Amino acid sequence: MTKEELEKLISEIKEKIGEENSALVSENLLSIVADKVTALEELEKNKKEIEDLKKRNEELLKVNGSLFQKIGFEEKEEKSDSDEDEEQITIDDLIDEKGDIIDE
Repeated sequence: MTKEELEKLISEIKEKIGEENSALVSENLLSIVADKVTALEELEKNKKEIEDLKKRNEELLKVNGSLFQKIGFEEKEEKSDSDEDEEQITIDDLIDEKGDIIDE
C-alpha cells in the first residue's frame, strides 16, 4: 500500500466515524501514517544498499578470481623450479656399508 492509498483510507475512516470520534482517533491514525512512511523510506534505503553491495561483491569476485589465477600459476612455477634445484639424498648417501653414519 502506497502512502497516498494509506492517507485515502484514513480519510475514509475519519468520514465514517464522524467528526467527534475522528478527533479521538486522529492522533493514532497520524502515528500510523508516520510509521508507515518511515518504514517505506527505510525499506528503500535498504534496497539501495543491498544493490550497491551486490554490485561491489560481483566486482570483488572478479578481481579475486583474477588474483587467484595469477597466484596459483606463480606458485606452480616456483615449486617446479625449486624441486629441480634440490638434490635428492638417499639412505646410501648417509650410511656406509658397515651401517655407520657418514660424517662428511
